[in-house]
Amino acid sequence: MRIYNALPLKNKVVQLATQYNGLFHYDGKNVSRFSTQADKFFNANQIYCGISLNDSLYIYGTRLGGAMVVDRNGRISYMIDNRNGLPTNIALGLTLDREGNVWFSLDNGIIKFEMNNKVSLYDIRNGLEGTINSFCRYNNKLFVATNSGLYFLKPSSYPDKHATFEKVTAINRSCWTLLKVDNRMLISSNQGLF
Repeated sequence: MRIYNALPLKNKVVQLATQYNGLFHYDGKNVSRFSTQADKFFNANQIYCGISLNDSLYIYGTRLGGAMVVDRNGRISYMIDNRNGLPTNIALGLTLDREGNVWFSLDNGIIKFEMNNKVSLYDIRNGLEGTINSFCRYNNKLFVATNSGLYFLKPSSYPDKHATFEKVTAINRSCWTLLKVDNRMLISSNQGLF
């Protein structure tokens, strides 16, 4: 088992990150498996580096899948990859600056990721095509009208997927305006008014 990273935890425990076998805890005498919601992701994407963000969050960079933030209980907090900010999914090193931002060393340069801003970019990489004309929250879903049609945001299902946009197949032409009226959403498009 090849160890790629070690992070000190409380009570003199060290969290060990392996490239293909996930995370382990070492207490000075015993090594025990530390199961997380990201285990499949870690095993498939090869942990390469890691840092502590604070007392309860840890970020691990991988050779194939960007980075994953997990809490001290192994729950996924955030995923960072080429669909939401990284230019590449190859994270070779991580460091934290004094403002709490994470700097990534990548295979093609460095990038600063502002952890405290939590800005998400949605575009073609997340299934959203065309020029954005309007958007509206309706029935607990975010709908977006584009010149390619109507889309809705499908929530993330970490660790497998980021949030993605899916096209509403009934409307295949440009959509211009979304308007919530009473308990209905009106859609103006090249196909008419829905």
